[in-house]
Amino acid sequence: MVAVRHKVTQKAVKSNTSQSEGKKTRSRAKNADLPKGSFDRWLLTFIPTFLAFFGNSTTPWLNSDQEILAGMQTIWDQVYPNIPYEVVPGQAVHGKGLKAIQKLYDWRRKIGATGVSVVAEFFNSDPQYAMEDSRAEYVRTALSSKKPFIFAQMEPNTPHLSRIQKRKGPFRSKLILEVFAQHLFLVSDYADLDRSGDINDTVHPCGALALSAVAVRTCTLSQCHSDVAIKA
Repeated sequence: MVAVRHKVTQKAVKSNTSQSEGKKTRSRAKNADLPKGSFDRWLLTFIPTFLAFFGNSTTPWLNSDQEILAGMQTIWDQVYPNIPYEVVPGQAVHGKGLKAIQKLYDWRRKIGATGVSVVAEFFNSDPQYAMEDSRAEYVRTALSSKKPFIFAQMEPNTPHLSRIQKRKGPFRSKLILEVFAQHLFLVSDYADLDRSGDINDTVHPCGALALSAVAVRTCTLSQCHSDVAIKA
């Protein structure tokens, strides 16, 4: 269990007075701004663990400041047990530049960018989707009400997916897994956290998988430039 501790910590570099000065200068964080002794594990362990934490969340794209701060503090305390530190908004560990919050934004962006390239490759590599009509037919069927695009098997007996015969392996379609692989790469060195406290009870990356599916759906729809009626 992660207990609430009252201890002497490295405050986020400066006092309230210097915080107000920082707002004026708005300088980007540098490696030297991190708490002493933390840099060696910052990119190798802390950041992958931070991303994995939100990848395991059920709401990876909508997190309150309190959730983000609590996650950072829990991860910090376990990745750096010998470097007491209190995470403060806008300071070295939290915010823009090398800071963790910016890495969270970058993580979401990279999943979306991977979706763009994976879906584009899918359509561009298959001659049957060279024509706008065939792409529109695929998009209409793949994104229809039962969401066949998320399944590992959505092969019909007729060309161009006019009738889906099989739906097996939810969230295991080739496109989704290729996008999801980007998340696994980004968090490959995450720390195995003690989950007996307030950190996520589940270790399943459901949030990252959902982001991958959303990226595939959005990018698939963007491949069709004509009006396509999609039933939700």
